[in-house]
Amino acid sequence: MHDVGDALVHAGFVDPVMEVEHLNLAYSSVDSMQAEMSSAGLLGFVDLAEKNPAFEIVYGHAWCGDKQVSTMNDAGEAFISVNDIIRR
Repeated sequence: MHDVGDALVHAGFVDPVMEVEHLNLAYSSVDSMQAEMSSAGLLGFVDLAEKNPAFEIVYGHAWCGDKQVSTMNDAGEAFISVNDIIRR
């Protein structure tokens, strides 16, 4: 979670507010878990042998600071790539 807040600050945002949610899912079989993860596009994020995957979902909000945010779209929304959030 702190890595995401740091990425926001590094990208020129100020006063980031972060929240994290932990989800633990339980399936009756690995096959049912794989089917649901596949339909949701999440197969690359779970251990295919585990029928009770856990996820950490990080939410973030920050204000645009003095720096120009280069990834801002026409609607005034700015996005930070997941690739820019790395653990140091």
